Amino acid sequence: MQWLGQWRAASGLVLGLLATVGLAEPPAVLDGTLAAPTRWPNPRGPASGGGLSAARPIVGDIELAWTLSLSPKDGAIVCPPVLWDGVGYFLTKNPKGLTSLIAFDVRSGKRRAATTFTDKKIRIRSRLIVMAGIVVLESVDRELVGYRLRGSKMSRAWRVSKRHVDGSTPTMPIGEDGLVYVPARGSEEIFAFRPGSSFPLWSTGAGRDVFHRTMGAPVVAGDYVFQARGNNRSVSVTAYHRSNGELKFHQIMGYLGKGGNWRPRPIQLTVTRDSLYLRSSSPLQTTKGNAYWSMQELTWKGNAVELKGKVGLLPEVPVAPVYHRRGTLILEDRPPNRAWSFMRDRKIYALTDVKIQPDLFRHTVAPTLLGDIGYFGSWAADLESLEILWRLPVKSVVYRPVPTDNLVLIVDGVFTIKAFQGAAQ
Repeated sequence: MQWLGQWRAASGLVLGLLATVGLAEPPAVLDGTLAAPTRWPNPRGPASGGGLSAARPIVGDIELAWTLSLSPKDGAIVCPPVLWDGVGYFLTKNPKGLTSLIAFDVRSGKRRAATTFTDKKIRIRSRLIVMAGIVVLESVDRELVGYRLRGSKMSRAWRVSKRHVDGSTPTMPIGEDGLVYVPARGSEEIFAFRPGSSFPLWSTGAGRDVFHRTMGAPVVAGDYVFQARGNNRSVSVTAYHRSNGELKFHQIMGYLGKGGNWRPRPIQLTVTRDSLYLRSSSPLQTTKGNAYWSMQELTWKGNAVELKGKVGLLPEVPVAPVYHRRGTLILEDRPPNRAWSFMRDRKIYALTDVKIQPDLFRHTVAPTLLGDIGYFGSWAADLESLEILWRLPVKSVVYRPVPTDNLVLIVDGVFTIKAFQGAAQ
């Protein structure tokens, strides 16, 4: 754990503490930092990328609620489910290479509908989001395609042609506040669409950072949208302010990676109340690892926001750190040491270690947090007492747990989704 102590000393203000949010009464405005109790609109949950949910956690005994099993003919699950008000959606790919979109009932696990994309002109990427009840998929042919569940059928409800985003290739959209934010790979612009409308509601405009191109999905928190961009030498993050129905350029937050020559790859952003974290498989500043910008005097609700670019680096970790209102969860993975640690009140607490509980490290996925409870794939822990609450009988957890009220969905292998619920007392 020596590196954790070194990071703590070097980072100073790096601990991102989220505002206290009660689980019984979720906030009326979930400003991108929390997913609503019945919704998990993006692969990482809320638009902030933090994997936080306002759903009620399971803290007592847990039992299997249902199992949704697929046959090899159906294809393998290729993305985590997304949820919208009682309906879940996921993608599969069959042995013939065809992609299917499957809808299911979250409470029963029964299939609601399915559609297979047989048109060779619409080749679907292995990711999706859902916003305002419309499932948004990406085409490798520079288009966004939206489908809506109507009864027992999935019907196409939206299509955004490449000509409506200046010929640029949309990449990794994200949903928040009823809008879909689409970064254009060929420029610095971000477009905002209302699902169902083929024309953008607004765009950020171009020309601010001409030497950097889009790298990964944007994140949304409060009144701000953040987008990572880079070239073969450096990466920057641009902040935009959402006000009066527009998305206005606010500030470019400095640069990482001076000199050298590293290939830009998608960067995973996560936003907390006072820090913005970047995770990339490429070296940053000639050092492998994750980076952060400390954003002092940052208030999501205010109009006057100052972003101070204090840059630091985190050691390389297999999954992105997760930021909780009480501290930061980090997975240390340096053989032979492997441990989940929790940084709280500037102190480091060992949650579990592979030498003590090896069964908890069979599946390594990013955790999902519900209040003080963390879902770690096949097990859960109370981050206040640091107690292990329950373990699940699953074989292979593939994606981050997907929560809803008193229920958690686990992709167990590539052909099965299992739902677990709190046991009746």
